[in-house]
Amino acid sequence: MIFVLTGVLILGCKKDDIPDLPMISEFDSDKLIVQTTAVSTATGFGAIFENMITDSLERVNFIREYIAPVRYFDDSSGYFYVEDFNGWNIAHPLRDDIVGAYRYDVQDVQGNFYHHTMCDLAKNEGKGFVDYYFNNPATNEVEKKNTYIAAIPEVEYFVGTGFYIRSTEPTITVDESNKQVTKNYTRSTALGFSGAFKEVFSDSIDQMNFMRKFIETIRFFDDNTGYFFVNHINGFCLAHAFDETKVGMNQYDLEDSHGNAFIKEMCDKAVEAGSGYVTYYWANPNTGADEKKISYIERIPGTDMYIGSGVYIGE
Repeated sequence: MIFVLTGVLILGCKKDDIPDLPMISEFDSDKLIVQTTAVSTATGFGAIFENMITDSLERVNFIREYIAPVRYFDDSSGYFYVEDFNGWNIAHPLRDDIVGAYRYDVQDVQGNFYHHTMCDLAKNEGKGFVDYYFNNPATNEVEKKNTYIAAIPEVEYFVGTGFYIRSTEPTITVDESNKQVTKNYTRSTALGFSGAFKEVFSDSIDQMNFMRKFIETIRFFDDNTGYFFVNHINGFCLAHAFDETKVGMNQYDLEDSHGNAFIKEMCDKAVEAGSGYVTYYWANPNTGADEKKISYIERIPGTDMYIGSGVYIGE
């Protein structure tokens, strides 16, 4: 379960009566990002392995193709790797030299057998955080890293992804942190899809089926209001994790309750900038209430499609 705080801003009060917005540190925000990306990506992999890819070698090939192009965080230091429960590396996008290698007894510069911890967590808990020292691809220096690992359903593998520790002082609002979660996970998934489309799912029909299956059961944030949707840049809905009735509909001219043509804005951003935030009002799947939502969309490289996810925020 991924816990995310919700901030409330009280309007119509005197300035001195307005409480400070909840703040968290970059460290805690980054923890939420890697936890969300690891758990949700493992969930997506498991869905694909359930009945779309059942051969063990094809699964390995899919994993390698999917994670190869994935980079996230503003400095591109975020990436995925996959190992099995015994410590054999299955895939690593930055280290070809360790792919297929036995990593269980590898130590970091502090002498920590961090793979022992990862494998134990994957076998016994299914997920969790691990601290160790590793080379930061953004700085090319060995730095302390906080990684979250999540077991992949259907196989005895786990996916890992982490961040290099930054400030622990509360410097960003909770709403801004939640926006960063949607941005980084949406970006990593868009890039992962592009990798899968390159070799594994090159046929357009296969791509549709793959995307729909991958995102179908993914939910994030503590209230499970985080989910994915995929649209064509002309406004047609191609996949929707929460409401399948929207699939196949042209929503280009759809307006929210405040008259915002938000699908058109998403399509424009996908075409002109490739990515960006869009603010609109949408029904909260938990409450049914029309609430303010900020979604981040990212064009899937090499396609005319974009993927998006969002967060409901306080006003």
